[in-house]
Amino acid sequence: MSRQQSMIDLLLKLAPNEGYTLSILNGVKLMRANRYMPRMPVLYEPSIVVVLQGKKIGYLGDQVFQYDPQQFLVLSLPLPFESETFGAAEEPMLAISIRIDLAVVAELVLSLDANNSQSGLPQLSMVSTAMDDQLSDAVLRLLQVLTSRQESEILGTSIMREIYYRVLTGQQGSAIREALTHQSHFSKIGKALKRIHTDFASELDVSILAEYANMILVSMLAALMFLGGWLSPVSFIPDSFLWLLAKVGFLLFLFLWFRATFPRYRYDQIMRLGWKVFIPITIVWIVFVGGMMQTPWAHLFH
Repeated sequence: MSRQQSMIDLLLKLAPNEGYTLSILNGVKLMRANRYMPRMPVLYEPSIVVVLQGKKIGYLGDQVFQYDPQQFLVLSLPLPFESETFGAAEEPMLAISIRIDLAVVAELVLSLDANNSQSGLPQLSMVSTAMDDQLSDAVLRLLQVLTSRQESEILGTSIMREIYYRVLTGQQGSAIREALTHQSHFSKIGKALKRIHTDFASELDVSILAEYANMILVSMLAALMFLGGWLSPVSFIPDSFLWLLAKVGFLLFLFLWFRATFPRYRYDQIMRLGWKVFIPITIVWIVFVGGMMQTPWAHLFH
């Protein structure tokens, strides 16, 4: 039995009724049409649609997209377009729709970019292409695991991830990248996931999190008490809360810079630094500012 016939038999079993059938795997829908359906408006979420039998034609403005058996369509954006379906009772139109998880795709894109592996046609919101053997094999395995709830829960997400990878490294990779440019916060999620996966083996406990929280608190207090808080350092630029954020960010940068450059200070060294360096500098600064307030340049220190 050919791979295509195996996929058709599985989909007929999984989708016994006409219309959309939700699979036991979140994000995967099965489509079946036992008759011809004329051109009508539809709205698809970002997804990968694979046609196994029959034919569909999509219309987006002046563009026409035809996807026959063993072809797939990537919809990178939730665009309203029109669709025409060709099916019959003896040979229904069969397709599978796989929702694009942009968080997972963003993580894959970061890994591919790190290896300088970029491919794909110019960015389009909709593209139809023939499946290669690797992608076809992944879709077949996805249909096979959908027949078992246990296998779907254990293997389903990994197979979907493989399908995303196959599409990203194929001719339609740029179509999914287009989705990420319109959903930039998913890219941030992907970066966070990549950081977790990269540093998973390193120690990250409550004490380390508390240390970073303390750095933010100390930087905020220092900015408020010693750097003027939200006040502008120059008179010709208005005061703003952004000044406070900028000062806190600068102090955090100094924290991280010094920690990465110099050995950790002992407590006696910190005490000596505070009493013999910072306190004298603060006293000198107070005297300097007090003196400047009595000069014609006093407005610069308001």
